[in-house]
Amino acid sequence: MSSEVKKKLKVAVVGYGHLGKWHCEKVSESLKADLKVIVDPLLTSREKASAGHPKVKVLSQLDELKNVDIDAAIVVVPTSFHFEVVEYFLERGIAVFCEKPLVSRLSDAYRLKDLMDKKGGTLQVGHSERFHKVWEKREDFEGFLEGPAIIRLDRLAVSKGRAKDVDVVQDLMIHDLDLINYLLDEKPVALRAWGCKIVDDKWDSVTAQLRFSSGKVVFLSSARHYVEEKRFLSSTNSRGSLLVDLLNHKLKVSESSDEGYGEFVVRDENYDKRDHLKLEQELFYSSILEEKPIAVGLEEGLYAVKLVDRVLESLASNKEINI
Repeated sequence: MSSEVKKKLKVAVVGYGHLGKWHCEKVSESLKADLKVIVDPLLTSREKASAGHPKVKVLSQLDELKNVDIDAAIVVVPTSFHFEVVEYFLERGIAVFCEKPLVSRLSDAYRLKDLMDKKGGTLQVGHSERFHKVWEKREDFEGFLEGPAIIRLDRLAVSKGRAKDVDVVQDLMIHDLDLINYLLDEKPVALRAWGCKIVDDKWDSVTAQLRFSSGKVVFLSSARHYVEEKRFLSSTNSRGSLLVDLLNHKLKVSESSDEGYGEFVVRDENYDKRDHLKLEQELFYSSILEEKPIAVGLEEGLYAVKLVDRVLESLASNKEINI
């Protein structure tokens, strides 16, 4: 047996829905991992998992994993079940990659923090929007995000019928709440949110305003019953304007030229699309096998949940909330 095979991690994927299916395919393609087991309580999902991965053990409950030897778990269940599943694996010393958001309630995020403070362990959170290739070129455009600036992040989606157990803040806006934390060197001091409910008692369209002590104002808009797909970040400050089209993988800037007052130069470029799930998984495996830093760890996942909590508090109270 080669050293490469000896180092392969034995992986369980919990949840075989739309995203769970993709995670299973990425595990199967990895040179660092073996897909050993898939867990899903739904018979139809287990049948699909067995058809797609006939050599993999397929189970209906977590308790059935007691006699299965695994090193790591990928959690792709509905958000409302994240806490109990992540806790199950951390209690057993098994490394966990949990899709965003880490949990649905801030109190549960702190419970996981207490557990890891006591027992240690490996936990990565799946904030996939951090892995656009464009962010590797931040030095080229971060000047547009500095000082007093007006920044927008819009994430608008057509109806897909998924993530029905949570509101649009936990489903979509959390991507951009995390991106703001990732891209900016400061934390917001206050926020105000507005929204509407379309289908049931959960928020389906929300706009939040985040204020920063530097004078920055960030507007985030998320909707999941919109007329078309849109995902972009834009920023305007004294230097000029920046637009990152996250859906079509384009970067555009407009800034003053060196030739004279009032003259602006507009430039744009495309950046390569890449497989975020595959990249996230490989970083997760490397953190276990090679003890490399966690790509997106507990503290960052917890902070994103905290911002979600504050947005929901503002929506409920119809007031600005201090952070």
